Amino acid sequence: MGTRRTERRGPGRPVQSRSRDTRGEILAASSSLFSASGYVGTSLRHIAREAGVDLATVKYHFGDKAVLYREVYTRGHAKFLAELGPPLMRLGTAQTHEELRALVRELARGAVAFSVCERDFIRQMHYRTLELSEDVTNVVADLQQEALDVVAQGFAALDARGLIRPVDVRALLSFMLLCVPMWVVAAPERPDLVGPPGPDSGVWTERLESFVSSVFERVLLEDRPG
Repeated sequence: MGTRRTERRGPGRPVQSRSRDTRGEILAASSSLFSASGYVGTSLRHIAREAGVDLATVKYHFGDKAVLYREVYTRGHAKFLAELGPPLMRLGTAQTHEELRALVRELARGAVAFSVCERDFIRQMHYRTLELSEDVTNVVADLQQEALDVVAQGFAALDARGLIRPVDVRALLSFMLLCVPMWVVAAPERPDLVGPPGPDSGVWTERLESFVSSVFERVLLEDRPG
């Protein structure tokens, strides 16, 4: 039986298997642990153990915990913009109230799907609202502002056409990104929060999509004709 080839990357650097995506495994382990225990509650030693590598390997690839967290969070944020950026921007293309309602429903479906599929990032996002570590606060604030800017552009176009009433974009975004995703994340462990049918049912997903749509429609269109 042949042995698996390994490579030493330089003096003092850890030996790595050529067939192993060590960096990717560290990122996956980090995402899981940061979502479970937050930034403050997770150490590089925890991450190394979860990834099945030694501490020196983690430090070689990422340097320190703050750098690693930034990459994990930035990747989640990039997925958020890739999934929800387009439907958010499409809101601004609506020419009539009926078009806007259809686009709101599209956005609601995307928001619920993202919350269900990207629970690690949703949990990390919620931890960031509670943890105030200066190591990562600035980069997260910058990314959150980027997301807010995407939403604001679409809403500004709608406002210019007189299709929506004046909206506090930051308040609406804060509600949608904090309250609704937290409901999704908590549902499997606390099904009593959502009530029957439970979070594994398609009916529950439809209920949530309908709720998100109704919130947007009430905020954007209430007291508007058509």
